[in-house]
Amino acid sequence: MKSVLLAVLILFTWGCGGNGPVSLSAVKASAPNFIPPHPEATCPNGCIAGQSSPNYLELRFGPVNESEQNGFSTTLPFQMHVQSLDGWIGTMSNQVFESDSRLQITWPDGTWAEYVVQYDKHADLVGNLQRSFPVNLSLPAGTTLTVYHTGFGVITCPNSACGYDTSWRLYGN
Repeated sequence: MKSVLLAVLILFTWGCGGNGPVSLSAVKASAPNFIPPHPEATCPNGCIAGQSSPNYLELRFGPVNESEQNGFSTTLPFQMHVQSLDGWIGTMSNQVFESDSRLQITWPDGTWAEYVVQYDKHADLVGNLQRSFPVNLSLPAGTTLTVYHTGFGVITCPNSACGYDTSWRLYGN
């Protein structure tokens, strides 16, 4: 084992061309321009922001700049067994308001369930709230997923517009 490590060390320090030791100070790498392999979309009208069938689905609604009830729906194109739901709400500075984000799941037979994340922001801070739900949900293809928020209490927001961003992630197995 020692002889193999010694041979590797000699090859490394002598260099591939056999012209003497490699100067490590001559090696200069530039910082990589990182591009995520699966970038997240912005979705002011709501969208599927990330998907890896059938184990991961992200629904995003935002960023938006309003305080009225609104949302969007999509139909699950594949069967999914969900073990965890993750709901997130993000807000901007100079805004003090109460916000919620809801994920309503409607199975093809009409039964439904709803998960809620609520953020009572009573101070002017940039903030966010994240909440995870351990679940055991079998969602067949054709299940409707609706992300929405109800009208909320505005305390103070610049130009009477409160901005927020929300996403729901479904993790399967």
